[in-house]
Parts: sequence; C-alpha cells; structure tokens
Amino acid sequence: MEVLHQLWMNFTLSFYFPENHRDRIVDFEIGFNHAIVCNPKQCYVYNLNHLSSPIIVDLKLIVSFVAISATNFALVNRKQGVMVYSYDGRKLSMIDLKCSISSVGFSRNHISLSKDFVAVVDPQDKTVSYLIVIESMVMLQGSETFSDFFIQC
Repeated sequence: MEVLHQLWMNFTLSFYFPENHRDRIVDFEIGFNHAIVCNPKQCYVYNLNHLSSPIIVDLKLIVSFVAISATNFALVNRKQGVMVYSYDGRKLSMIDLKCSISSVGFSRNHISLSKDFVAVVDPQDKTVSYLIVIESMVMLQGSETFSDFFIQC
C-alpha cells in the first residue's frame, strides 16, 4: 500500500506542481480544497483554486506524514511531535506525544484532526487514546494520565 501511495504521489506532483518540487517529496495530502506537499526542507500549502501561489512553511525536521481537516492541517514528525497549522501557514499548536509518536508503528491511521481537537490512538495499545485541544494543548480528562506523555508549547 505504501508503494502505491509513493507512486501516486510522484506522478501527481510531477504533473500538477513541477516547478516547485525539485527536492524529494516526503508526503502530500489533497482534500478540503487544499493540497499539502512536503519535501525535507519546506511544506507547500496550495489552495486548489490558486495553484500558482502556494504558502510556504519552513521545516526544521523531515515530516513523517500529513493529516488534514476542513480548517487546518497537521505535520507529524516522530521526534518533534504534531505541529498543527492553519491553511494560511500560521502555526496553531505544537503537541509532543513522546509515548505514541516515537513508536515504529505510528502512522496516519493513528491520528485524526478536527477544527478544535487532535485525536491520537496509541499504536502499541489500541485501547488507549488521547484527545487534545489544539488551542490550549490541554488533554481532555479521561483520555489518559499526564504521566504517560509530555505536552509542550
């Protein structure tokens, strides 16, 4: 499945966005009238109505994968955590879930994003989930104990 995703990604991006992506494409997502394209150094946020002028977000570390929602998107890095951005490139939140993200089995199937929340399912124990408020980075009570993970600004 991952090989098919890579093939589709390379074909799609070289066809639609050839001028901006000379570096290797790490991940991309298309949905909610936006295309998010990440290479090792930058993240391009395209509005599908205006493809000629993407918003560019500089990256410190390579993105593992991208998650999107109707109002925002998240860049996930196994070392840095979940970085939530609005579609205009403004950083909304940085959530560091050391216990879940650092594990090898963590993938795009373990995270979900909405306007106000990030939901994460622990890949090691699928019965454990975390629900974090994006704006305040506070975990909702009943998700899991604070001693199991670390949230930082």
